[in-house]
Amino acid sequence: MAIFTDAAGRTWELRITYGNKPRLAAAGCDVDLVVEDRETLARVFTRADPLFAAVWELCGPDAAARGVSREQFADGIDGPARFRMAEALEAAVMDFSQPPPLATALKERRAGAMDRVIAAAVTRIDAELAGSTGSGTNSPGPPGSAPAPTPSAS
Repeated sequence: MAIFTDAAGRTWELRITYGNKPRLAAAGCDVDLVVEDRETLARVFTRADPLFAAVWELCGPDAAARGVSREQFADGIDGPARFRMAEALEAAVMDFSQPPPLATALKERRAGAMDRVIAAAVTRIDAELAGSTGSGTNSPGPPGSAPAPTPSAS
């Protein structure tokens, strides 16, 4: 099951069926192409507009039943929610396009890979920050600030 929570705290389930597959394709998320073509995958999962359009196709009927308009739904998608939404759509695509045991294994593998990527990024950032905090003499002040004048020995 593919679920994400938006910034407003609402939980949404993404489930791809043969019935909504044509609407997804019209929104720019052809499930068959996403599975087979890396370019389509990157376009749908990394660009905000195709991602939102695809997820709205899946959530729109539930949103309408809850009295949530497309605009209200969009207002609930901030940066962190966008990435949760992308992960949920990816999981929904795997659930639809792969046999259940393989979909489960792929989702677990992806989660492990994402954990490793995040850990490596945090380690790199920590190392960069540690390297930039040396003596502090080479660190500029805030943008637009000038160094303090030094007294002259006249």
